[in-house]
Amino acid sequence: MKRYLYLLALTSAVVLAATAPPEAVANDRVTITQVPPRGTVNSSQKSVAAIGNLRIVLEIRTAALFNIGGRSSYKISVRRSNPGSNDTELTSKTVIAGSDKVPVEFIVPIDKCNRIGNYYVRVANVSEDNPQRAIVSGLIDNEIHAFSADPVTRNLSMAGVTVLDLDRGNERTVSIGAFSTPGSIALKGKWHVPGLLPTFKPVKIYLLRPDDSIAKSGIYYSIHSSGSGTKMDFYYIVNFQDAAQTGQWKLRIVNPGDTRIEGFNIQKGSDINPMVPAFKSFFTTACGA
Repeated sequence: MKRYLYLLALTSAVVLAATAPPEAVANDRVTITQVPPRGTVNSSQKSVAAIGNLRIVLEIRTAALFNIGGRSSYKISVRRSNPGSNDTELTSKTVIAGSDKVPVEFIVPIDKCNRIGNYYVRVANVSEDNPQRAIVSGLIDNEIHAFSADPVTRNLSMAGVTVLDLDRGNERTVSIGAFSTPGSIALKGKWHVPGLLPTFKPVKIYLLRPDDSIAKSGIYYSIHSSGSGTKMDFYYIVNFQDAAQTGQWKLRIVNPGDTRIEGFNIQKGSDINPMVPAFKSFFTTACGA
């Protein structure tokens, strides 16, 4: 019988800067997973780089309809693997299920820095006498209000550049720093369009890892712009895999419009325009790493 193994999808936790307000992670649906008789399925790993509560809510049932074939036993465990070490089972439950869905809930406190790591769920079909294929589904709840313990925050700037001007259709890539530990990058940006009246034009921003892969991209307006356009004000989580890369993180700024932009910066700096609020961009380590 053909076995279908669909990985559970677990996204990265949000790490908030010390000066930011609490922010909840939106619920993330878990892709349906089928566990074959006497088989085991692991989810993909969720990189947790800060302190909080990881809440996992699952449902499990046999694949048989109308309880045909009776009930079977399944062991569900939450595990953590850290770079360079073996994984650890943190908690587990053995569930007996039939064709009706049985709820399973875990709340895993991540209350110390040495408990950050890569978390995942393992589902094992452990029935000896009556093993039946299982179907598992669920979600990751929004209880990771993650703050760093003893965080270290440093301001970010564009290396070798005070402000940046770009003619229409041009682009420029600048370094913003090296991040060798997990944490969060909080980026804001401002720029102007020359003219007598306030005019707001978008630019395209690419946040690049040291290997030049794209961590995040989007079309943004200046932090002081009016209107409904998305302002350049976003977080990016530097997880363990990101932090393992050596070298400079970079911003690529592209001016796709038909006018010149002037004074691009990721902090207010010496901008005398009273419409531009005082702001900075910064990197905050996770768990004082």
